[in-house]
Amino acid sequence: MNAKESATVDMLVQLIVQRLRERRESAAVISLTSDASPAETVLLHHQAITVTDVTFGQLQQLLTGVRTPWIQWLDKGLAYECDITIKTAMPVNRMFHPAMILTWPFTFRDKYDKRIYSCKDRCITATTVRAYENDSALLLFRGQYVTALAQEVIQTKHIDVIEGVVRYADW
Repeated sequence: MNAKESATVDMLVQLIVQRLRERRESAAVISLTSDASPAETVLLHHQAITVTDVTFGQLQQLLTGVRTPWIQWLDKGLAYECDITIKTAMPVNRMFHPAMILTWPFTFRDKYDKRIYSCKDRCITATTVRAYENDSALLLFRGQYVTALAQEVIQTKHIDVIEGVVRYADW
């Protein structure tokens, strides 16, 4: 490789590093008003992506794995190592399925920006809830229980506890 080719390669490497640095520091907010997928360029240009206005039906698609265009877009986002936040169009309620929160590696937030957590353990301990954000929501399977000490931490951190309709044994 001669000096001119070497300089061209060095310049190209610098441009790629700069673009990756810009992507890492960039965030996007996408409103999901239909099941159509957002543009793939969003994934290429932004590391942190918040998908807003997600309906209950779209959450069900996440749970069941229906291969809609927007679910395929989310899969690509995972492949591109994007940090994705799913923000629902409604407050967290007992119809939300805890397994959805546990299955997908996204941050889930409700309409009021409360972080939604779920836990796979049958018994929720204080150690678990200490890691949760203040003013968040803990979505339980029916039949999960919270220890007395965890209850104290939940009250201190103002965490809403919502027991869903799906039984722990069914998951």
